[in-house]
Amino acid sequence: MIRTKMCGIAALVAAIFLPAAACTAAAESFYTEESFYTEELTVKIPGLTEEVTLLWVSDLHLIDPEEPDTDEETRQTLRERREMMCTADGRYADELWEELPEYLDALEADAVLFGGDMLDYMSESGIATLEEGLSRLSTPWLYIRADHDYGRWYDQTGMSKETMRALHAGVDELCEPWVHADCSEAAQVLAEMTQSQPEEDAQSEGADRPTESAQNEDAGQQAEAGTAEDAEETSAGDLRTIGFLTGDNPVPAVWVKDFGSFIVAGLNNSTSQASEAALEAMRAVLEIGRPVILFTHVPLCSLTDDTLAERSREGWGDRVLAWGDGGWYEPDATTQQFLDLVTAQDSPVAAVLSGHLHFSWDGELTGTAREHVFDAAFRGCVGVVQVRAE
Repeated sequence: MIRTKMCGIAALVAAIFLPAAACTAAAESFYTEESFYTEELTVKIPGLTEEVTLLWVSDLHLIDPEEPDTDEETRQTLRERREMMCTADGRYADELWEELPEYLDALEADAVLFGGDMLDYMSESGIATLEEGLSRLSTPWLYIRADHDYGRWYDQTGMSKETMRALHAGVDELCEPWVHADCSEAAQVLAEMTQSQPEEDAQSEGADRPTESAQNEDAGQQAEAGTAEDAEETSAGDLRTIGFLTGDNPVPAVWVKDFGSFIVAGLNNSTSQASEAALEAMRAVLEIGRPVILFTHVPLCSLTDDTLAERSREGWGDRVLAWGDGGWYEPDATTQQFLDLVTAQDSPVAAVLSGHLHFSWDGELTGTAREHVFDAAFRGCVGVVQVRAE
């Protein structure tokens, strides 16, 4: 049985959602009873002619209770943590992960947004478990990381940052074909991306999958941003998925997927301050002027709604685990610029999707945009975002 929680979301002009509501529904399924439940919300985008379905998964916190790269004392700590990361009926994250890719594909969505903390800690065995599941997932996906995905807290092998990054970059190789681009060239790359698809075609069925002629044109344009080899490798895939790299990190700082009438943009590693390069890439995305659905692991402090802060204090020891004024995460100058871009009165951001808090919350971010925090995947939660016409 699939349990469903529905949350409608309403916003105005470029970001219009349906009024918040809740109901339950049930449908027969071949999955283990009570394995998963869905949190559903609707985002309305002006001019959209084809509905798009996005799935959200975060905070799975995969743990190997027999972690090979640690001693027995550490394994006992991991076993205790594993007991904390499970469903109400006692199913562990690693057990859910065995079924989750099949479940996600059965929902027949356009993309899956993995919103961080898929791992509870960084290890080679955790990466291998993650890759095995992702290799069985047919639905296109993007994966932003958070502190647990990168945390080498239990590693006793001396894993370097470079090795950790290389292992994560290997995960991204399983993603659908995407273009590598430098954050400093974001404006140029995004301008080429938006010019490569005619307006009437951008809103047609399967708009995020260009025709063969459009792919060839895109490949030539994108070669300037990455390498000719990158363009050749991705010419048969969806060239409108771009990972913006920064410095020597092979994992994108910003992910962008263009759906024609709107753009999905993901900020990687939002448990840390935003880099200048990531800020410029996000600025270029927002300056395109089309509605943007932003996904980030850590929520943003609402400018109009105190209930998120209240809920966080209740659940997290009087801490508001969000970015912004009054939040546990205090932005530096660069991160504050990023927040100001997202929350500006004329910002094209239609919705902010996040996780991190291990509970569900829905409310206003600003007077024109809303924010939704999804419950943790280790509880069986899968977010379903229906993007529909205004």
